[in-house]
Amino acid sequence: MAVDVPVTAPHVVMAVANPIVTDARVRKTAASVRALGYKVTLLWADNASSVVTEGEMAGVRTLGLPVPYYLRTRSLAAMGQRARPPSPWFRVGYRDAAQRRVKAAQLAARRARLNTDQEPAALRFAALVHRLRAKALSVRLDRHQRRYENWRRGLSWDRELAIVADLDGVFGPWFDKLEPDVLHMHDVHLLSAAVHAKRRLTARGKPPILIYDAHEYVRGMEGGNPFWEAGYAAMERELAPEADAFITVSEPIADRLVTELDLPTRPSVVLNTPYLQAGKDLEAGPDLRTSLGLAPDVPLVAYAGVLHANRNLVPLIEAFGLLQGVHLALVCVPNAHYSVAAGLGEHAAKLGLSDRVHLIDPVAPAQVVRFLSTAWVGVHPMATGFPNHEMALPNKLFDYLWAGLPVAVSQVKAMADLVNSAGAGTTFNPEDPQSIASAIKRVLEDREQFAAAARDPGLKARFAWEAQAKKLAQLYAQVAPLGTPASNAERDLAQ
Repeated sequence: MAVDVPVTAPHVVMAVANPIVTDARVRKTAASVRALGYKVTLLWADNASSVVTEGEMAGVRTLGLPVPYYLRTRSLAAMGQRARPPSPWFRVGYRDAAQRRVKAAQLAARRARLNTDQEPAALRFAALVHRLRAKALSVRLDRHQRRYENWRRGLSWDRELAIVADLDGVFGPWFDKLEPDVLHMHDVHLLSAAVHAKRRLTARGKPPILIYDAHEYVRGMEGGNPFWEAGYAAMERELAPEADAFITVSEPIADRLVTELDLPTRPSVVLNTPYLQAGKDLEAGPDLRTSLGLAPDVPLVAYAGVLHANRNLVPLIEAFGLLQGVHLALVCVPNAHYSVAAGLGEHAAKLGLSDRVHLIDPVAPAQVVRFLSTAWVGVHPMATGFPNHEMALPNKLFDYLWAGLPVAVSQVKAMADLVNSAGAGTTFNPEDPQSIASAIKRVLEDREQFAAAARDPGLKARFAWEAQAKKLAQLYAQVAPLGTPASNAERDLAQ
């Protein structure tokens, strides 16, 4: 006999395959959905612990789940074995195309320094060895490319994505245990776990609503393992249509996902932006200029973010050899002491720029806007040419604007369009130090004009997280209205 039970808010289980301490977008999304009146549990992958870590954040229960990545490690080891030369001391072909280009340039230089048309035997032999090694490399690259193309023709994605199997094995049982009314998956990595959990819960008679929140344009990812990238794209293409609602991070990506994934509805676009009042308390917390010991009248340009190759930080540093008296602060994520940061510091030293190029540790996410506010310019040298980059609106761009900084950014379409339309800065070719230097110089020369546009209250009101949270509210009201249905646990009591 059914009994009357109070109808309470649906239970939303969000999940992300990375630590939440560095993922402001996930934290804001969870807090905003909780503020709407939903019960929210946030699961995240904890790479630093061997036990489940439970916490609380703005009324959201958080659970850090240890993921040992045993299968990924085995897969990487097997991949490494396949890539090794026949023996540790002998390699026929060049290591890569860069090594081949260097050798070709050396041979060209030797020929250019000859005093006769007759090449000596040693040079002819070196040229023959070069051709043989270049051919061996070409064969190896062709084999690699054929394997990649086989992926793109539809081989099973789970053969390469052992990391997904690791995540499925950890997160899947928790989805089953929590029996959510709504599964909100952040990014592609947990899409498999979510879809299979939805199928199992549906078979139990407790079907959840599945929201797929795509943080990246997966088909346009850049410069990583091509087999993994193809695998994620295949997984997304196969599984994403089973979601009930979709979210992504920019309008161009939303347009692509509709057509490429054959989605029934267009994704809601939720940008990764600060709260409207972020950084208003400019009297509290550390600031970049003071941390570096620079006087208020010293020109200071800030870059904040990961030190990845696709951020073109080497050309950025080289540009400062063309900017007399201007300082560059690299706010390094995860820190200013690891190998990539050390390499950038060494490069600056070789150029004689150690006194003007500074590497500094990041601050807590809530302090970022305040911390950056004492710079004069924010710079974002993201690589061009990758579809994911061309359609992205990075959160650091908005951090700079909220800090009141005019900006100099790469000529990637979405970011450049926003900066140009707002009049908040200018753009450059991120591979050309001269172009970078010219753009920064222009912003410095008209800093007050550009800064006034960056500080425009209308710009902030349009993009602030409060505006993004309204989009979340509209989506949740459509797919899981408050008050109905009753939670899965309550449905059990009523039966």
